[in-house]
Amino acid sequence: MAQILAADAHRLAGQQISAFYCGDDAEAKAAVAALLRDLDLEPVDAGPLSSARYIEPAGMLQVQLAYGMRLGPQIGVKLLRG
Repeated sequence: MAQILAADAHRLAGQQISAFYCGDDAEAKAAVAALLRDLDLEPVDAGPLSSARYIEPAGMLQVQLAYGMRLGPQIGVKLLRG
């Protein structure tokens, strides 16, 4: 995702990329969500700070897909809701 964040456009195939965040401080979480929106990412609140243990492996999977599986760095995650 770092290369996507460094680019001018933070969308892939016209779709906004989801970015997960978590924390125990409501004010800090609101600031992070605003920063993510400013980067044209979709902020997804993943709950309390204890949820970080779930977010980190998701990032590791993205790195594995990009480099280990050679999909390239222009990939992202999109949370779909029904």
